[in-house]
Parts: sequence; structure tokens; C-alpha cells
Amino acid sequence: MPTALAAYNTSKGRARNLLETSKALVALAPAVGLASRPSAADDLLRGSVVLAVSALDGFVHHSFSARFVPYLRNNPGSMAAGQSLYDYLRYIGFPVTALKLPPPVKGKRPLGRVRAAVDARLFLRPLQKVSEIERALGAVGLPTAVADLAAAIGLKASTLRSRITKITNRRNAIAHEGDLFRGKKKRFVTKPISESEVADWLNQVDDFVTRLDLYISANPP
Repeated sequence: MPTALAAYNTSKGRARNLLETSKALVALAPAVGLASRPSAADDLLRGSVVLAVSALDGFVHHSFSARFVPYLRNNPGSMAAGQSLYDYLRYIGFPVTALKLPPPVKGKRPLGRVRAAVDARLFLRPLQKVSEIERALGAVGLPTAVADLAAAIGLKASTLRSRITKITNRRNAIAHEGDLFRGKKKRFVTKPISESEVADWLNQVDDFVTRLDLYISANPP
């Protein structure tokens, strides 16, 4: 069965492909008569950042989806008003009328239908901000996931949050603002980007997801 980590690795591979393609373009540029650093090389780096954050986003979505039914089966009271899962489903716009466990039916998978309905709503929402990741994981029994990961690494939770937030913020600047800022004389200026920082960001996202996947596996619902 496909896993959240497998989906992440596929998207991560695309991000790394763009990083390597950027490096290759810079290396080949003089031989094909291009500038020593073509602007397209930097745009490939920007695409790499977008795909890396998308890989993280998808991992959290798929992890929540995979955990939802087992957690609900083991914690049927979590769909009651005031419980974290109930509150989260209302937060993402799940209708109150659907927040009732269907009766068991032999040979049927009623909880699977509930999960499909939740997925249809959940997958419309970005799960890139650390606060949103924590909120989603907390709804399925992992309220201290990020804090626990930080402690295991030897970091403050705020430091780990800031590390991932810096990357997601840059992704948003690329995707929503064209990676531009207002410079002198109110002219738009492109933000600089480098291979080394993008490689570092990809490694940080990869480390975060790898550790988070192990943590989720070690804490079954």
C-alpha cells in the first residue's frame, strides 16, 4: 500500500531534480553561449523550493488520512463536540451533520466513506505552516509531535518551527509574490537565491519529514 513517505519521496525527487538541473545549466552555460549564470537557473531553484514544500504538504495530508480511521476506531468519542478531532473537522469546514459515526455494517466500510469525505475537505487546505501541521496532527492524537521532534534533535521547539517556517515563507514569496520585493525608487527587485541555500532547505525539509514519519510510526493511534 502506498505510504505518506512514498508520496513525499516522489515529490522530493522532483525538487532535487530541479536543483540538479539548475547546477547542470550553470555548468553548460559557457559552452552554449549563455550568460555565466542564466536567469533560468535561478528559476529552477525557485521551482525546487515550491516542490519541496509541496512534498511536505502532501506528506502531512497523507499522514492524517492514513491515521484517521484507526484513530477514530480506537477513540470513537473523538467525534463528540469539544474533542480535538471534532474541533479540527469543524475548523476545516466539515459539516456538523456529518460528524456522527455511521453504524457498523457487515461487509461495508462506513469509516472509509467518512475518511473520503474528510479528505475531500482536508486536501483543499494547505498544510505547510508548522502551526497548521501541529493542529492537524493534534487532532489525531499527536499534539506534541513537533515539540517532541525538537527535543530529540536537541533544539527548542521554537527553533525548529522557525527553521521550517523560513522555508515555507520563501515558497509563498515565490508562489504568490513572484519572489519580488520593492527596492529603491519603488521598483520591483527579484530576491536572490543560491544553490547552497536551496540544497540546505531541501535537506532540512527532508530531515523534518523523515523524523516525523518515524515519530508517527512509533506512536500508533
